[in-house]
Amino acid sequence: GAEPGVYKVTSCGEGSAVGCVQGTSHEGYGTVGVIRDITESRRNVTALRQALKEKELLLREMHHRIKNNLQVISSLLSLQGRSLVDETAKEMFRASQARVQAMAMIHEQLYSSSTNFSCINMARYIDDLCRQLATILDVAPTRARLALEVDETLAFEVGTATSVGLLINELVSNSLKHAFLNTSEGTIRVSLSVVAADRFVLAVSDDGVGLPAEYTVRDDAALGHTLVQTLAEQIDGTVSFDGSDGTTVRVDFAAECDSCRSGDDRSL
Repeated sequence: GAEPGVYKVTSCGEGSAVGCVQGTSHEGYGTVGVIRDITESRRNVTALRQALKEKELLLREMHHRIKNNLQVISSLLSLQGRSLVDETAKEMFRASQARVQAMAMIHEQLYSSSTNFSCINMARYIDDLCRQLATILDVAPTRARLALEVDETLAFEVGTATSVGLLINELVSNSLKHAFLNTSEGTIRVSLSVVAADRFVLAVSDDGVGLPAEYTVRDDAALGHTLVQTLAEQIDGTVSFDGSDGTTVRVDFAAECDSCRSGDDRSL
């Protein structure tokens, strides 16, 4: 007798797709089956695929426009900064440009993605961000070596990635500008690791001049350190400093990223 199976046939005259499921019993001389019209189901799947495609196009265009607008702001800050004579004012413009670039790079990665428009691969982002920082601050690669320790598969949603990116921007910028005043070269390490379910640690350290004893971020009125505290609070984080051997800043924070880490199934 015939093996049980699923068959697709076309109804006479209408071209509808139907599914036919043959029974498993082979006793007797006939076949009992169930036929159901799946035309509407097929139409729904096609409509869903089209809607998903349109959504992805809209998201890509949105991230592209945001990235372009932020790049314009960055360029304006760069042009304005070059026209200044006062070095303190120039440094302020460079710092603002770096912050804008940190946000622009988030949308650049999302725009370039072909599969996921909600999560940021942190290893790629942090590498690009640190390189961009050295360029903006005009720091020679031989003066400050960057060492990155980030899980290649680690990804965060846009909001968390933006906060972490701005934290790295402030901390690495501070090391690049102040850590190696008494030496011709040094190393800056950036690590991002998982310590528990939905708990992470960002650590930025350098082997430079270090910090005064008992230093805390709340004791410093500088904008960069105020931003560090504010950004850490946005991701339910705490900031700690260690200035005994160079400078190490550790941010323990929370992030929910199950969908990003497990991947996004878009198949239909």
